[in-house]
Amino acid sequence: MVKRYRALMMTAWLVLASQVQAQHFDRWETGINLGYNLARYRTTYLFETPVPYSFQVSWQRPLFVRQSLRQRYGLFDAGVLFLYHDFRKPELGRNYSIYATGSFYLNPPAARWQWIFRLGMGLAYNTHPYDAHNNTKNQLFGSHWLFPFNAGFYLFAPPLGRNWRLWTAFTVYHYSNGNLRAPNFGANLPGLSFGLAYMPAVKDRFRDAGLPRTPRTWLWTAGMRFGFNQSDFTGSGVYPFFIPAVSVERVLNFRHRIIITAELFVSYFLREQIRYIYYTYPEEGLQKIPDFKRAGIYAAHEFHFGTFGIDLGFGYYFYYPYRFESRTYSRLGLRFFAGRHWRVLYGVKLHSFSRAEALELGLEYQFGKTGKR
Repeated sequence: MVKRYRALMMTAWLVLASQVQAQHFDRWETGINLGYNLARYRTTYLFETPVPYSFQVSWQRPLFVRQSLRQRYGLFDAGVLFLYHDFRKPELGRNYSIYATGSFYLNPPAARWQWIFRLGMGLAYNTHPYDAHNNTKNQLFGSHWLFPFNAGFYLFAPPLGRNWRLWTAFTVYHYSNGNLRAPNFGANLPGLSFGLAYMPAVKDRFRDAGLPRTPRTWLWTAGMRFGFNQSDFTGSGVYPFFIPAVSVERVLNFRHRIIITAELFVSYFLREQIRYIYYTYPEEGLQKIPDFKRAGIYAAHEFHFGTFGIDLGFGYYFYYPYRFESRTYSRLGLRFFAGRHWRVLYGVKLHSFSRAEALELGLEYQFGKTGKR
């Protein structure tokens, strides 16, 4: 354990030292994280002791250096983060993750104490997932490949010498395979991080020349989300799902939109789960096989920048013939605006804020004309 950690630290420092002169504004960070898992009750026993830890190396580069974009969104960093997570339990294995990250400056970039909010989504590999013969204790991860998410508030101390800063952060890491394979209770790991960063100063050279007015308009869209997932019954098989939807959007300004959506959930894994419970567990009291489809109303806020949007929202099933998880749900998603009418969708649908039901992909079409973004 100690040798592995020392090797990771040495590799990180070599990479950091060799790259500090690569670009004038590029930033490199390295650090460690300690935190507990907020697991579901059925898997809490896996996290009594010891405390999981992680090690990270990241590269960030300021974007929106054009005056018009800086005026609209302030300074924004895009980057890549590599994370090594050791759960310190043999049955859980270790996670190797890579994230695409976006960082938002919460105070002026010239401030001595720098506050940054960072989001990341990516891909992770677990070394020891659930196996019916060799590893039945790992109820968190049912597959090698996972789709992680992280968020954190970072505080960077005043520079130590030239461009070097100590930093600390409160971070949350979520691991799940989006119910592609059961079991998939997932892991939510809040904790404290600390480390060292090479962080050249970014001068705010632009004056605010005034922002163009964005008319408040209404937009109508229709789209389809789709993907594959599996029920909680191990070995029940993977089935497709489809979510046709229509939405109305209220454009508040160039940064913010409110989205109201009516959507129909056609999840074939749920059809198979209902049939399985009906024939296998009569004590559940199902008098007949109910409809497996659900319908909901979903409200979201989207933060829009450039050709991308980040939306977070909550929904309620108004048609709910079979009780599955909770009657409310949430979604964290990305939208890529491909031209004036088409959008590409990516998101994770959750119950109880931590229980992933599905990893969703989608395509959406906007009717009517739009102004410049």
